[in-house]
Amino acid sequence: SFNLNTNIYGFYNFKKGKIQTIRQLIQPSFGFSYTPDFSDPSLGYYQDIQVNEAGDRQLFSRYQGFIYGGAPLGESRALSINIRSVLEAKILSETDSTDATTKKIPLMENIDINTSYNFAADSFQLAPFNFRARTSFFDRRLSVNLSTILDPYAVETSTNSNGIEITRNINEFAWNKGQGIGAIRNATLNLNASINPNSSQSQGEVRDEITNKFLQEGGRMNEFVQSEINRIATDPSQYIDWDIPWNLTFGYNLSYSNQASGTKNVTQTINMSGDVSFSEKWKINFNTGYDAQTKELTQTMIGIARDLHCWQMNVNWIPFGRFTSYNIDIRVKSSILSDLKVSRRRSFFDR
Repeated sequence: SFNLNTNIYGFYNFKKGKIQTIRQLIQPSFGFSYTPDFSDPSLGYYQDIQVNEAGDRQLFSRYQGFIYGGAPLGESRALSINIRSVLEAKILSETDSTDATTKKIPLMENIDINTSYNFAADSFQLAPFNFRARTSFFDRRLSVNLSTILDPYAVETSTNSNGIEITRNINEFAWNKGQGIGAIRNATLNLNASINPNSSQSQGEVRDEITNKFLQEGGRMNEFVQSEINRIATDPSQYIDWDIPWNLTFGYNLSYSNQASGTKNVTQTINMSGDVSFSEKWKINFNTGYDAQTKELTQTMIGIARDLHCWQMNVNWIPFGRFTSYNIDIRVKSSILSDLKVSRRRSFFDR
C-alpha cells in the first residue's frame, strides 16, 4: 500500500468592508492498497473441506481462532480518495482604540469527502460516498455537525418465486438508470451548545485539538474516527477541563436511515451533560437525554472524577436502563501514555 497527500491553499482578499480575507485549505489524499487472494490453494492459508454428507464443500482458514486471526478472502486492488477542506475568514474586530485588529473566524471548520474503488471486485466496485461537514457559531459555543452517506448505485424492484416484491441494489450506477446521482442512505445532524463561566475551551476547540493531534500522529479521518472524536468532545467523563468550575452542554441529534430495501427510519434525541467542581480536585459529571421517538430517557450516566496530579480517576455509574453498570478508571493524564489505564467494570451481564 501507499498514500499520497498534499496541501492546497487558496486566498481571496477584499479591498473594502469588514471582511479582509477568505482562506481555504484543501487536503487531498490518495491511497492504493493491494491484497492477494489468500484462498489460493498454493498459498496454504485455506483448506477446502467437505461439510456434510451431501458433498457440499467450504473453505476454512487454517489459522481461524489463532491470536492474530487468519488471512482475508478475496483479492483487493483498492484506490481510496479523501478530500478535506477548511474555510476561514479574517475580519476586522471592533475596538475602542485607533489601531484596528483582526481575528480569524471559521466558516466551515471541516468538510470531508471520501470514497474508494476496488478494481479487483466483480461488482459494486465503487464504494458509497461519505460526506462530513462541521462548523460553529457564537465563538464556537454552538457547534453543528452534518454527515451523510450517498449510495451511487441504482435500485430495482423485482418479484421472487413467492410473488413478493423485493427492492435491492443492482450493479448499475443511478445516473445510468435515470435515478439522479444516487440515494442518501444515512444522514445525521448534531447540534451542541455549551455554557460555562470560563471561555478557555469550547466543544469545538476540544474537537479541533483532538482532531489535529490525531492527524499529526499519522491518522486518517473516517466516519468511525469522527464519531469517536464527537463522543469524546461531548462526553464529560471523557474530557474534563479542571480549570472550569462548572459546565453545561445541550445537544440535539437527528438521524435518518433509508435502506435500499425501502425501509426508512428517523430518530431524534435531546441530550444534556455537564460537570460541577465541589473542590479543586473533585468533580461530579453527568450525561442524560430524551428520545423523542420512544418518549423515554436515554442511557443516563452519573460520575465522579478525581484529579490525581499525573493521573485521573473516573467513577461512572449507569443507574437504570438496559445497560446498568459501573466502571472505575484510573488513567495517566499524559497524552503519550493515554492508553495506560487500570479498570474495574461491572455490567448487567454480571448479575
